[in-house]
Amino acid sequence: AALTAKGRRVLLVDADTVTGHVTTSLGMEGVPTVVDAWRDELEGGPVVSFDELASVHTSGLKVLALSSSPIHTEILEPQRVAAAITVARRSVDYAIVDLHPSYSPLNRALFDRADRILVPVTPDLPAIRAVVQLRDVAEELGMRDRLALIVNRAASGVPTEDVEKAIGIPCYATIRSDGKVLV
Repeated sequence: AALTAKGRRVLLVDADTVTGHVTTSLGMEGVPTVVDAWRDELEGGPVVSFDELASVHTSGLKVLALSSSPIHTEILEPQRVAAAITVARRSVDYAIVDLHPSYSPLNRALFDRADRILVPVTPDLPAIRAVVQLRDVAEELGMRDRLALIVNRAASGVPTEDVEKAIGIPCYATIRSDGKVLV
């Protein structure tokens, strides 16, 4: 929304097919999903691009959910999803894809096409350990150079400099720990 407010064209894709809630968080109920569109296509309906399928939020942000349920997502063939996002990127300045934390075939197809992979981490040991594992997997997959940390609740635990040192990935941004101000 901040990028949109600065005049940038943004597509936000909720590719978290397990617990995705981008549309709900934005107060957008009943929006069409890729699963819906692709099922309709199989039944003779029109082929619709991601750009055409995306719903526009009141902020001007274009939002697209892959699915509204974690069940029956087998229609979301990873390479087709990744290719459709690549095509949609041509009509926006930024395509931001929110993923469920996994190494699923869908996520791996999206990782392969990402310019940058922003990794949210809280400054606590369990979260840091999880990102160390991601770093090691990213090395094996040849994508480590695209990883950057977003330290959430900065200054509420392990110092950001120590998080960077422990993980070996630079911090792209920090979000301070100040719940009362945020609320």
